[in-house]
This record gives sequence, C-alpha cells and structure tokens, in this order.
Amino acid sequence: MVFPQILVSPDPEGSRLRSSLSFSSPGGGRGGRGPAPLEGPTVDRTCPRCSHAGMCFHTRQMRSADEGQTVFYSCPRCRFQEKEDS
Repeated sequence: MVFPQILVSPDPEGSRLRSSLSFSSPGGGRGGRGPAPLEGPTVDRTCPRCSHAGMCFHTRQMRSADEGQTVFYSCPRCRFQEKEDS
C-alpha cells in the first residue's frame, strides 16, 4: 500500500511548486522472495554462501580520511553480504 503525500509550497516569484512524496508499505523492500536487485558494479568474486560467480559492490569511507575505504559486497542471488577494509 502506498501512502502519497502532496507538498505545495509558494515560489518566491508568486507561482506555486508542487511535488509528491510516496512511502511504500512496511512489507516491501529487501525482505521479499526472488533475486536481489543489482546494487552497483559487479566484481569477479565468488559468493561464499551459494558459490555464485560475481558479487555487486560499493565503497564507503567509514573510518578517518587517512585510512582506506570499506568495500561492501552483496550477492545478487542469495543476498549474502560481507565487508572488507582496504
């Protein structure tokens, strides 16, 4: 179930701007059945849980700027996730 919310705000020049914001139901998201959506570029890395060849990854700067980034891997088949500090 989607709960739309309409936001109307005045424009400084006298016209009105209109935008909408929709929230999905609490049951949606990553907890469903089926393959997980791809979440980024794919790297040649075998999933340790299901042995699928190829995992999606993204990076984040989790620690101080003088240390390396943290790489997060996720399997598009079984949704297994792991991280690596580089």
